[in-house]
Amino acid sequence: MQSYSSYSEPSSTNDDPTVSAESREIIATSSIIDALIEGDYSIQADTSTALGQKLQRLIEKLGENARNDLNRVVDLSINNNEASIAAAQLLYDLKNVAAFSQRIASAAEEMRASVGEVKQYSESIDQGTTNSFNAVEKVLGTLGKAVETFDEIKASVAENSAKLTGLTHFTKQVRDISDQIKGIAFQSNILSMNASVEAARAGDQGRGFGVIAQEIHLLSGRSEDATAQITKLINNYESEVAGIMKSLGQSQAMVEEGQSSINLADSEMNTMVDQFKAVSENTSQISLALSEQSQASEEVAKGINTIAMHSDKSVASTDNIVESIESIQSHINQEILAVSELNIRGKIVKLAQSDHVIWKKRLVNMIAGKEGLSSHELADHHSCRLGLWYDKVNTPELRSHPAFAQLEEPHRLVHAHGKRSVDLYNAGNIGMALQEIQKVEQASRHVLALLRKLEHV
Repeated sequence: MQSYSSYSEPSSTNDDPTVSAESREIIATSSIIDALIEGDYSIQADTSTALGQKLQRLIEKLGENARNDLNRVVDLSINNNEASIAAAQLLYDLKNVAAFSQRIASAAEEMRASVGEVKQYSESIDQGTTNSFNAVEKVLGTLGKAVETFDEIKASVAENSAKLTGLTHFTKQVRDISDQIKGIAFQSNILSMNASVEAARAGDQGRGFGVIAQEIHLLSGRSEDATAQITKLINNYESEVAGIMKSLGQSQAMVEEGQSSINLADSEMNTMVDQFKAVSENTSQISLALSEQSQASEEVAKGINTIAMHSDKSVASTDNIVESIESIQSHINQEILAVSELNIRGKIVKLAQSDHVIWKKRLVNMIAGKEGLSSHELADHHSCRLGLWYDKVNTPELRSHPAFAQLEEPHRLVHAHGKRSVDLYNAGNIGMALQEIQKVEQASRHVLALLRKLEHV
């Protein structure tokens, strides 16, 4: 009977003629069972016997089951960690949304307060505009009365001027009459002088006539004095009237100028009233709009506060989801640990896929605030499970495969960008850290694609 490739009986047993073939087969079978118990599915049974064929089929079946278990648990780990990554990214985004919502809520509250303050100012301006409009209307009414008064003054001055003009004509007539009286007195004086001469010639007969002539002379003299006095009075009167006429002319000019100014002021005041009306209407509309804006701002503030409250609840719920996924992953990790103890073909290639997704998840957890990392505690691409395996592979089929040769560079980039993202995050540069994690994601997809190609080599 041929020996088994992995667990054959000792050579002394094979060479011992006292040991029967059945005993050797039992010993070999026991060795195979021990190997299977230890999880070694790489052994080969001697298929030259019916029992050996059965054992080989058992080895292959158990190995296939183990590989299926490995595939399932690794795929489950990958999917669970991808879900964890998505949940952690969602948690990070929701935390940002919650923070932004809180800031927006504060800003909305400040805006609401500012709108209320502006509304108060607008109402004060509106009230002030209304008061100013009322005051201007009162001034406009006073100006209207002033215009009427100036019209009356102008008419009165014109009437007085006309009357004085009539008096000027009357004084001219009086002067003419005075001149006539003066002429008559002069003629009477001449006649009295002639009568006195004739009376003197007549002697005693003309004495009575002389007395009369003398009286006529006295009366004519008194008439001359009276006409002279009248002329003086007329001159003084005409001088006064001329002064009054001059004053009336100046007054009329001033009244006309004042009337023009009052009319201009009245026109400008009417324009001002129209402008105040427009301003009052605008301020009223602004006040109304601000009232509506104040209500809208209050509703916006309430809405944003509601959003912020729901965002906080979403953060808490997502955090619970992340914790639940982590709890599931802890059970999966136990399964992976159990499977990793088995000797299964392609085990490292398969487990490395889970390792890389877990690596990405730790980086995302860091960004989401679920895990603290330091670049010094992270392995490089030579010290991780895949790196240790990669550097020791000597199987020609693997080393000659194109995917194997292509694997080193993207694997190096996964670790390099991961370490860089941790350093950036710890330095407070979250934006650059996220960019590095994106590069990790790109390189990791390449690594996973190459590992899947190596699974069946």
